Amino acid sequence: MMVTLANESRCEDFKNQFAKFDYLWKQDLQATLQQFITDNGVTLPDGTRDDPPLAKFEEQIVKYKNVASEIASFKDTMTMGYVKVNAKPLRQALSTWASKWVYLFTHYLQVRHNGSRADMRFAGQCSSGQAFAAVLWLSDYLVRRTYWQCRF
Repeated sequence: MMVTLANESRCEDFKNQFAKFDYLWKQDLQATLQQFITDNGVTLPDGTRDDPPLAKFEEQIVKYKNVASEIASFKDTMTMGYVKVNAKPLRQALSTWASKWVYLFTHYLQVRHNGSRADMRFAGQCSSGQAFAAVLWLSDYLVRRTYWQCRF
């Protein structure tokens, strides 16, 4: 009886390491994105609302990339006494959901700012490197952003 209770407790602990990520599939992606934009948007001097700053988007993207890394670090199988659990399908599903969240924020930036890239590049080259770096950040996330910021 004690062995069964000990196995049950270890199985429950194993399950809980995955259960803490239930928000990945329980929260509505589009509703969460809209809430993020509403909560973090910037009010312009003319009274209109603009998107949140790129740093806020970066926080969200990094957050979900870290979640994906944490999920990837979990073991595929776990043996607890006489019970062996194959968690690879669950781990893959959770990784897919974390990728969807990263894509949600990066895709929004790409779609929202795709039409204005040429204008921003011109303005960036003429005035400050920051706007130019932001354009490259939109097109290739962090790699090019870091490269161009180092040049300015």
